[in-house]
Order: sequence, then structure tokens, then C-alpha cells
Amino acid sequence: MPRYTVGVDVGSGSVRAAIVNVENGEILNESISTNEIKTWHDRTDFYEQSSRNIWECTCNVVKAAVQKVQKKNSNIQDEIVGIGFDATCSLVAVDLSGGTASISLDGRPETDIILWADHRANSQAEHINSLNHNVLQYVGGIISPEMETPKLLWIKQNLPDLYNNSNIHFFDLADYLVYKSTGQHDVRSECTTICKWTYSSNAVRDQTNGWDSTYFSSLGLDLLLSQNRIGTRILPMGQPVGNGLTKQSADAFNLRVNTPVAVSAIDAHAGGIGSVGASLPNVHGINVQDRIVIIAGTSSCHMAVSNAEVFVRGVWGPFYSAMIPGMWLSEGGQSAVGKLMDHVVQSHVYYPRLLEVSKNQNKHVFQLLNEKLDEMRGGGDVSLLSKSLHVLPYFHGNRSPLANPSCRGVISGLTISHSIEDLALLYLATIQAISYGTRHIIESINEAREKVGAEKVSRIIMCGGLSKNKLFVKMHSDVTQSTVYVPKESEAMIVGSAILGAVAGGAYQSVSEAMSKMNSVGDVVTPSDENIDYHRKKYLIYREMYEDHIKYERMMK
Repeated sequence: MPRYTVGVDVGSGSVRAAIVNVENGEILNESISTNEIKTWHDRTDFYEQSSRNIWECTCNVVKAAVQKVQKKNSNIQDEIVGIGFDATCSLVAVDLSGGTASISLDGRPETDIILWADHRANSQAEHINSLNHNVLQYVGGIISPEMETPKLLWIKQNLPDLYNNSNIHFFDLADYLVYKSTGQHDVRSECTTICKWTYSSNAVRDQTNGWDSTYFSSLGLDLLLSQNRIGTRILPMGQPVGNGLTKQSADAFNLRVNTPVAVSAIDAHAGGIGSVGASLPNVHGINVQDRIVIIAGTSSCHMAVSNAEVFVRGVWGPFYSAMIPGMWLSEGGQSAVGKLMDHVVQSHVYYPRLLEVSKNQNKHVFQLLNEKLDEMRGGGDVSLLSKSLHVLPYFHGNRSPLANPSCRGVISGLTISHSIEDLALLYLATIQAISYGTRHIIESINEAREKVGAEKVSRIIMCGGLSKNKLFVKMHSDVTQSTVYVPKESEAMIVGSAILGAVAGGAYQSVSEAMSKMNSVGDVVTPSDENIDYHRKKYLIYREMYEDHIKYERMMK
């Protein structure tokens, strides 16, 4: 009898689910189901969501995925060995007594999630960094407002009734989904807690194993520990939780009661699990240490694992066993990637006309811009079209390696043109700037690895929605002079969460074993060596633009 697992991926704007073959990681295409998530953005830097909305979307997509396959295979429920979840690293407040837990300053009852991209806790993050606690060395030396303890401190300072209510428990979104599925409110994932909550594992030197009470006390957040409100059972990814699906969740999903539920992962980490272990064409053996996985969507995450404990200033980690068991993870990233591309394109005066063409031709606006650039290049390299146009892509701050959430974007070389050609060039320069950001992250990781004799990153595996954009992939290859491998299954996050479900269901003994069977590569993009010097110059300009921006900031103080 064939065996399958369910993968659920909760991104910034949608929930997706699919049924995946346990033997080879192939997604049953007919099973893919998607629901859009609602986001409230009422204030600058405030992004809020609703756990009820997300849970309803999750139930809808899982049920739809199962029902689609049932039309061809009436036994599918019996062939599903487990279910796994991944989600954005957003903070969820839950009242276990059944009341509301609004994180909104307006008291809006339905918004109980602070989205990962929310930067309301900027000043709290600055305060935490000023304390220079030992735990900060494991978040690149500088904590981000996108992590959970700055958000919790913001809640204490701005919503004290919520903070002081002992019935209110706090979850990473991926852990919340496991709680709703199993009823186990005290379980958390090593992935979420180590990467976003400053939890420390057994492998960390000179730190308390588990929650560091001195850190929480220094922030005045010790109540969360003493009242056990942020989890007491921190478990490895893929481990089965409780007795699996409760009757209520099983009915909502159209699955069997007690179907094993896996300890979950952050979405980016699931993308890594779903792609980094693949055999590469013309490459002997599987060496995950020379690879960096770029999960490119609304934002981007750059995930690189090593056997060595490597500290990289401005890059989160090293996190032990947070993606691949027994290995150290360095996690870089860019806070706005797809979001930035959308913003730049949609802000241009030509956009309404382009959108009309997009609807008429049933093509994405990015595809139309790629076609326009191909037309404009006239047989030459498209990269050269942006010679006089430069972008600093920090419109939502810099996550890595500068770790400056307050810096802003810059565009140099604008004209008064309203044409589609002008928009296409701005779109190209933005993609190049994002690629230079990736180069900066890789260089920072490799410099730190060289100091400790660890193997350098030399290959890129790219997944996420933007891995389908050929110009985006090619620019990353050319700018970094690295071969880029795109997974055969473009929904790598779903594959990653499905892998966790397969392990929870006993199909594999470990996450690593499951990865070796369920990861695969599709497209391979090799770098061109014709314009290395061109990109070197543009990269230097990219770096110089940040220094100029900081200089202007100082001048205005």
C-alpha cells in the first residue's frame, strides 16, 4: 500500500496544504490547496493577524487536499501516516480559558497575532541589545524586533493586562498549529524556541540549558517562566506529539483520529528541510555544508549549516539542531524581497497599465517585465541595462548582516520617464540589489567560516515563490558566481513539513534519513563569467550607498 503524508505551510499571506508521497517527496499536484490570510496594517510597522482566521484557513486547505485525492483514491485517509506544519515566526497570544487575547492597541478582539514582519518592538530590541546578555551571541550579537522576546517586552509595556493574565500563553505560530491539532498546550519546537525565543540546547557552551532565567529576569519577563506560559516541553522537529489529531481537529481536516502530528518548524527552516539534502547533478555525494538555501518569498531567509559552531556578526545563530539534527545553523535574511519588488513595481506610474495587460494576457506582471527586459537587451546581457540605476534595498531595514532594522532604502539614477521601459529598469535594479544583499550575506558567512577552518558556502539552493522567476534566479547566480539549484518540487516548504509528518508517522527513523529520500533537484542555473567586473562595481556601489545613507542620518541628528 502506498504511503503519504500531509504538509501544511502557513506563509505571510496564505495557507497551503498538499499530500506528499513518503517514498520520494513528490507532491500529488491535484491535492494542492490554498486559502488567503487576512492581515491588518493600521499603523506604521504594525502587522497583525488572527489565529482564528489562520486556523479556519488551515482546516479548509487540509480538508480540500484530502477531498481532492479521495475522488481518485477512496483509501487515502488510511494511507496518510502523519501530518506536519510549518509557519512564519509570528507571535500568537492564546487565552487558554477561552477568552480573547488581542495584541492590538485598539483592542480589536480578532487580532491576536503579531506578524513576524512587525517592527513595533524596535525600541525594545534596542534596549535588549544595550544589556549585552550572553544569549545575544547566538542571534548574531544583535537581537531583531522580528524575534519574540522584544515583542513580549512590548506587550508587557503596552498591554500590561494581557501580559499579567496567567491564562494567556504565547506560541510561535507553528507551535500554535500543533496545539490546535493535538490539544497539547505545553509543547514547543526546538526550531522555533532556539531560533526566535533564545532557548538554548545541550550543545551550547557557557549557557543554561533551556530557558535562561537570568535573561528573562533582566527584561522583567520572568513571570512567563514562573507561570509556564511559553512552553515546558521543548521537543525535536518531527517527534510525534501526544496522541496525534484530536477528534475535533481530525473531523476538521477530514483525517483519521490519532493521525500522528509532528513537532513543527518555522517556514524557512521547513524550506531547508525540503531541499538541502538533495543529490546534485554531476556532484559526488551529498555535502550539505557547502550549500546555502535561499527561501525567497515575501522576505528571504538564507540558511547554511555546518558541523562547526560559527559565529557571524549580524547573522542569526549559530543554532544547534534547529534545521538539521546535530548541525549548526546560520540564518541570514532580507526583510523585504518579494514585498519590495511588489512595492517598487506598484509605486510606478505605469503600473495600472501594466496590470491591465497582465489581466488581459493572464500573465504575472513580473513575467511581462522579464519579457520587456529581454526585448530591451537587444542580444546583449540584460544586466548591463541598469548601469546608471542603483538601489539600496533596505526599505524595511536590513536583517543581515548589518542588523539595522531602522535603516531605509535608496534609489540613485531616477529620471522623469513614465514608460514601461523605465519601470522595467527599476524592477531589474531592484532584483540586482537583492542579489547583492545575498552576496553580502554569503561573504560574511564565509569570512567567519574561514576563521575557524570550516567549509565555505559555494552552492545555492533556491526555493520559495521567487525561485520560479528566471531573472531573479539568474541574477543571484551571476552576482554570487554560484550555481543555483531549484528543487524539483517548487513547494519546498510543504515538502519540508511533510517530511516532519513522515518522521512522526514512523516512515523514517530521522529527519536526515527522510531528507535523503524526499529531496530532489529540478532546474540548474550556472553563472555567466562575462560581467564579473560589472557586478563587482555595482556591488561596491551597493555597499557605498549604505555608508552614504548612514552619513546622511548622522548629519541630520
